[in-house]
Amino acid sequence: MFERADETNSARARLRKDAHALEKGLSLPDIRPFFGRAKIFKLIADIDAARSNLSLDPDREIAESVLSAYGQWHHENGYSDAFVEDLRKQFPASEEYAKLGGTIGLVKAEVGANSSGFDATVLSRRTVRNFADKPVPREEIEAAIRVAWTSPSVCNRQPWAVSITQEKSDVARLLKWQAGNRGFSESIDTLLVVLADTKAFVEDYEIFEPFVDAGIFSGVLVNALHARGIGSCCLNLCVSHGVAERIISELDAPQYFFPIMMIGCGYPQNDVQVAISARGPSVIIS
Repeated sequence: MFERADETNSARARLRKDAHALEKGLSLPDIRPFFGRAKIFKLIADIDAARSNLSLDPDREIAESVLSAYGQWHHENGYSDAFVEDLRKQFPASEEYAKLGGTIGLVKAEVGANSSGFDATVLSRRTVRNFADKPVPREEIEAAIRVAWTSPSVCNRQPWAVSITQEKSDVARLLKWQAGNRGFSESIDTLLVVLADTKAFVEDYEIFEPFVDAGIFSGVLVNALHARGIGSCCLNLCVSHGVAERIISELDAPQYFFPIMMIGCGYPQNDVQVAISARGPSVIIS
């Protein structure tokens, strides 16, 4: 059975969720002074509890930086009370905090500045099923993953992970669990498996969200690969629960991950033929 969460995972999700709620409040056009006080009390308690768990240090530091930004905004705008002053003492302004959390200015001229380049990248991507016998450097794959890691997610929880397999025998072993790779599997250089992190959402009504967010991540990832000249083919994992568990076991991944997609990658062959995959008209609900 896939685990929904353990205490460390739940703590990480809470830190990300509540810190992001405060960041969001600081980015609104009309910031309400002293907003989110109940969330701040909760976040401070979670920060204190996280100090004994080194694996939570990155998320704890981000949460602290958001509280620092909250106190700094109130100070700079002339809003203060005993609570805010205590917050500023606990989480004083610093260059390190400023890099991690809070808000940054958006340069209007940069919005849409490269829209034509983005459109060209996305519109030129096609699914590739004929890869050249040329190794893809792992660092190129990881660079594309870092770009995809900026994908939007609910409360910035980032509920995804990726496995990278480049050993041919291991690629073949994993592909036996996927039904749509016949005829080109031998040419796949790198196999990615995108995983949904079920620990990031603990309420029953949130059960589908890891899969939605990991799907968004996957879409950005294949375009980031394409921008680097790396072809890709999304391979569905519409499999039984038992097969999903076997995949997770073979990846030696924690049991709270659920595999949602494989992506076959490689440099395209010269003059390769690709499916047109014609799209229907946009469906826009007014």
